[in-house]
Amino acid sequence: MKKMHYIGCQKKLERIFHCTEEEAKKIGIDLSLDNEFLFSKGCFQLDCSWPLFQTFGEICLKGKEDTTLVLQNGKRMRSLFTPFQEVQIFDVNADVIFQNVVLTANELTEIRFFNREEALRWATTVVDRTQIQMIIMDELEKGYVESIDRYNVKGILEPGDHVVVDRILYTHHGIYIGHNMLIHYSGEGGTIGEVAEIPLDEFVKNDEFWVYKHENPFPREKIVQRAKSRLHENLYNMTFNNCEHFCHWCVTGYSWSNQIYVGSFLGPAGVIIGKVVNEGDYPRYTLSDL
Repeated sequence: MKKMHYIGCQKKLERIFHCTEEEAKKIGIDLSLDNEFLFSKGCFQLDCSWPLFQTFGEICLKGKEDTTLVLQNGKRMRSLFTPFQEVQIFDVNADVIFQNVVLTANELTEIRFFNREEALRWATTVVDRTQIQMIIMDELEKGYVESIDRYNVKGILEPGDHVVVDRILYTHHGIYIGHNMLIHYSGEGGTIGEVAEIPLDEFVKNDEFWVYKHENPFPREKIVQRAKSRLHENLYNMTFNNCEHFCHWCVTGYSWSNQIYVGSFLGPAGVIIGKVVNEGDYPRYTLSDL
């Protein structure tokens, strides 16, 4: 009869997973028979470099209730989504399955599956999309990128793009940084806000979006770096330091807002005209196009 191992604390997790398969047998764990681990409620740090991940064929990690697993210390490689960025890779020889847990990471992480069937084995896992990108490798090799629970933006968005969303009476602006994530000033509609990361679907909502084209922009890597350099800034001002000012500064070095500039001369009607300037003649998209 198979035996399920209960993990109730971080210390026990480290004691077991820091073993090789042979060392595990010495403490009474035969993974050829017993390869399932049940975690108690709580948060556990999961080190991607632990020997047990590298030496055994299949391991199933299950959550009992409100279990969060945090991936850390994975090897670093160049991202498949953000060409100029290195990310942590959860790349193990073992066939690791997570069930009924919340999976996050201590930094941007890519988990690479060989095919979609492997990915579907994680169907009961809630993945923190702000930290983890899940990639299906055989689909990538066929010439397109598709990620689990993400939008395929290939050919539409690239890191460093100035993305504009139509909010009917005004436009909202953000810098695309890859991994279906943007950085924006969150004070939308004149409310108090700060510079923060936001998932693409939360940024766009059900509205149309497009990429604003600049003359003489900075290199894409520099644009992303400039956007990240202001994360958590909370100096939002609708007139002098709004989301549009922020994006123009990231891309060109000049803080500018078409909506505010034209509005300062023509009043409320000028804001609408400034919005039209932002719209330009750019292709428009919605999330349903991705």
